[in-house]
Amino acid sequence: MLWTRIVAGVGAALMMALAVPTPAAAVDDYLVASEPAARQELKAEPGWVTLAFRTKANAKLAKILVLDADGRNVTSGALIVEGTNVTTQLAFDLPKGTYTVMYRTSGADGRVRGGSFQFAYGKGTWSQSQKEVWIGEEEQPPVLANPDPNATSTPTATPTTSASEMPTPSTGGSGTPGGPSFSTTPEPTGSGDGSVAVGWFVAGGVLLLGAAGAGVWLARRRRS
Repeated sequence: MLWTRIVAGVGAALMMALAVPTPAAAVDDYLVASEPAARQELKAEPGWVTLAFRTKANAKLAKILVLDADGRNVTSGALIVEGTNVTTQLAFDLPKGTYTVMYRTSGADGRVRGGSFQFAYGKGTWSQSQKEVWIGEEEQPPVLANPDPNATSTPTATPTTSASEMPTPSTGGSGTPGGPSFSTTPEPTGSGDGSVAVGWFVAGGVLLLGAAGAGVWLARRRRS
């Protein structure tokens, strides 16, 4: 009887141990493993998120965002892509709470694909606000569209200007585009008339002096 009770007690303890909840597996079967795992409740502050996929990750397409309860991204720095693994660093001093991991990679057929899951630092509160699995650009969440590994905003197109919309450079009097026009003919200034009058006055005086001198010379010659 005693041995029966002991065996029953050990069996009950073993069943309780097996009944302790474990982190749930990600819904996306293309995601082989993750650290932290889906719905894992961490006791220590996380510093990294690492995802392992079934095939080699495309470094040009890979992206991981980790959003807090307010939708702010807490990743930092560039992605580390090594074979099938993709790792991103997290910001320091993260507050406790539930975090949503959103990721993008390429499938075996080359098409872009991804998904999302949640983990918690401390006690978690789970929700399904994001698609757990998506395939193709038409299903890609806009928050993942920006090629910047840490950006959550949708990229904006750079405005272009056509040739017809470009301003036409103005031509000056010399025919040179865009340059100021210069006149080669000097224009009279306000002091020009006075200068000409003075010149004529001096010239007249010289002529008069010359004529007087000539008259004196002729008069003396006749007397001699």
